[in-house]
Amino acid sequence: MMPTKRPSHSTSSPPRTMSRVLLALCAALLATSPSVMADTPHTAGVSFERVYVDYEIAEDGSFSRTAEVVRRYDTAQGVQQYGQIRLGFQPSRGDAEFIAAHVEQSDGRTIAVDHTRVHLQESYPHPEAAIYTDRKRKSLVLPDLRPGSLASVTSRESIRDPEFPGHFSATEWRSVHFGLRDARIRFTAPASMPLFVEVHDAEVEREELEGKVRWTISMKVEDPWPREALGVAPMDYSPRVAVSSFHDYASFANAYAEMIDGSRAVTPGIQALADELTHGLDDPLEQARALYEWVAGNIRYVAIHLGRGGWIPHAAQEVLERRYGDCKDHVVLLSALLDAKGIRNTPALVQSGNSWWMPEHPSLQAFNHMIVHLADFDLYLDSTARYADFGVLPLEVSDKTALMLDDGRLLRTSGVSAEVNRAAIEQRLKLNKDGTIIGESTVRNSGQLAIIDRAGFAANASVPDAQFVAHFLGQAGEHGTGRLQRPVTDTLGAEVETTLHYTLTTATTTNTAGNLPITRGVRFGGIQQFGRM
Repeated sequence: MMPTKRPSHSTSSPPRTMSRVLLALCAALLATSPSVMADTPHTAGVSFERVYVDYEIAEDGSFSRTAEVVRRYDTAQGVQQYGQIRLGFQPSRGDAEFIAAHVEQSDGRTIAVDHTRVHLQESYPHPEAAIYTDRKRKSLVLPDLRPGSLASVTSRESIRDPEFPGHFSATEWRSVHFGLRDARIRFTAPASMPLFVEVHDAEVEREELEGKVRWTISMKVEDPWPREALGVAPMDYSPRVAVSSFHDYASFANAYAEMIDGSRAVTPGIQALADELTHGLDDPLEQARALYEWVAGNIRYVAIHLGRGGWIPHAAQEVLERRYGDCKDHVVLLSALLDAKGIRNTPALVQSGNSWWMPEHPSLQAFNHMIVHLADFDLYLDSTARYADFGVLPLEVSDKTALMLDDGRLLRTSGVSAEVNRAAIEQRLKLNKDGTIIGESTVRNSGQLAIIDRAGFAANASVPDAQFVAHFLGQAGEHGTGRLQRPVTDTLGAEVETTLHYTLTTATTTNTAGNLPITRGVRFGGIQQFGRM
């Protein structure tokens, strides 16, 4: 797992009711109605008067980042949501501190803030999070905030031990959904460290100092607008700058490959396991399938962020012995097993989530996940997606630019296709003489839909069938009783089939000549669920 990765096998609860979806849709349409937007300027609850950021970069790649941020709180919701300022850091690699802070009220009063009174927390405080980390978080609570308050906070973060020694990269962006009067971002680096600077919707200046070079980027957001539901990441279309000391992606891939060199070693234990799992299989593709399904089903997803562990995997043999690891650990083990059978493969870096933008020059922030590419079959494998069939990627990493570590090529991962992703709903209805209806609805899903079904039912294994039945009947606007036939969630490679047997107790009237009201039955799942997300 890379520093910002979320488990690809995250699960979901049963689909929301249609009434909630309609309410949410109406609210979204109202919020984006041109007439409403024209009458009321958009605010996200807080806007930014000033954002000044200064990077001081050393030749070894270490750096400090000093930021002065002045926020204007526009609404009570903004006070509630953004009234705490947080700084994340790793004590083993760097530090973070608040330098100064104060609050200005609309009546002219200024409230001094004791910037040393911070709350130190774990970065991942949830006890059930599958993450082990030495990351910490410092929080500063701003006092007496109210709509109209202006808060100024200056902080400094430092990195002593960079992920790539001798190199530097950073991405800074400001969301178009928040008003911004003035932003100035400066990067000062030794002249011996050439920096490649890419800007979008921003102005850039370069100046040479004594033995150093300084880049100054200016940006603003004068007309913020509401964020659309289920859209791409705001960074992809907001003012931004990407800075990197890497000349191209091939050099970045080579540097990273050297860092993890040896982690994919084929040990006697890995060779023995590969031979056992592929016994009787002569087709390399079927061998790869067997190896993938074993790793996906037997290696638990656990992220480990200790020191530079956000980027450095454990040795494949260690992952095999512990039976857990993050995306990088999954990759090195699966890659070693494939190597043991002579199946060509390469680790590949990719951006998981709803961001598609890639800077021209490599940046660490452009990647947060690792998968495996089978070169001879042009297939991508993500074994952290516990419920994904062989060769099927979760939506989060589908149709994304991926960096091949073995040769530095940029390729495109497989997208969503009708050939792989299929949904079928079959219904049988029997009308009784008394007007009641006995029905059976069967949903068969494959591809990404199968991932959703397996993950959802596995996560809700303890939910009584009666609760599911009531939900599906209510969603269809029907009344009755039923029995649920759940899908098999721990077997990959087959369609996911779910069946609901039900009896509708609302009688259908057939007394009037020529009048036979027809029910739609109880439909659930299938491709239609994407319309309810």
